[in-house]
Amino acid sequence: MVSLIDTHNHLDAPSFDADRELLVREAKDAGVIDALICSGIPGTWEKARAVAHQVAWHYALGVHPLYINEVSDSDALLRDLTERIEALLSDNLFAAVGEIGLDGFVPGLNAKKMLTLFRGQLKIAARFDLPISVHTRHCVDTVSRELARHRSTGGVVHAFNGSVEQAKRLVGLGMKLGFGGALTYTGSRRIRRVFTELSDTDFVLETDAPDMPGALRRTEKDTRTHVSDITRVLECAATLRGTDSETVAYLATQNALEAFPRMRLGKTHSVAF
Repeated sequence: MVSLIDTHNHLDAPSFDADRELLVREAKDAGVIDALICSGIPGTWEKARAVAHQVAWHYALGVHPLYINEVSDSDALLRDLTERIEALLSDNLFAAVGEIGLDGFVPGLNAKKMLTLFRGQLKIAARFDLPISVHTRHCVDTVSRELARHRSTGGVVHAFNGSVEQAKRLVGLGMKLGFGGALTYTGSRRIRRVFTELSDTDFVLETDAPDMPGALRRTEKDTRTHVSDITRVLECAATLRGTDSETVAYLATQNALEAFPRMRLGKTHSVAF
């Protein structure tokens, strides 16, 4: 059996509350040895940490760009995040700052505040030498410019959907690129082209569970993306790269550990705030 790391999911989502244990067992039986549970909403930070310790997987904390209009005091929120992260450095399951980033797709978001929070979180990541998990929808170039202006701590660009040129720039800034369910659609020609042109060291696999269902999942009764669906992404990835699943799984796992070095730490004690 192959070993896989899902570098981006939301296992703490309420839609998983009823059957989370079953779905985690399903994923582990499918070969998932670790995953990064990304919490981008301050009100769910503690739940994400608790879920991570329940399932012995890693987690990340940050402020998602879609949450931006709920933020009343950016400075206070950044201070809170800084204090929490500092307290969590002794927690071996805490691995990254994320999900953070910019979004140019959803209308009505406060772009100025979004950029301020993104920059603040990049500074936090640099201060603690932590990698990031980044959202870049319709904002790839702007995110790239911001990453270039800050000390690179590495990490993953989640659900990459840019051009080959944009991919190369992000890789040059020390980032890995994440590919998930979108890769499984035959109509995702640009995503597939980028994926096939990347070097063996530049990609990771993810699910974004329960979101971004792959082609097969969308046809099923349960349309929530499962963490175990990463095996479907793997099969597609291997076909596109013209190799076997074992090779792609090995590469993706090594790349995930390089992107998120704290995933190499032993899974031991928890931390109380």
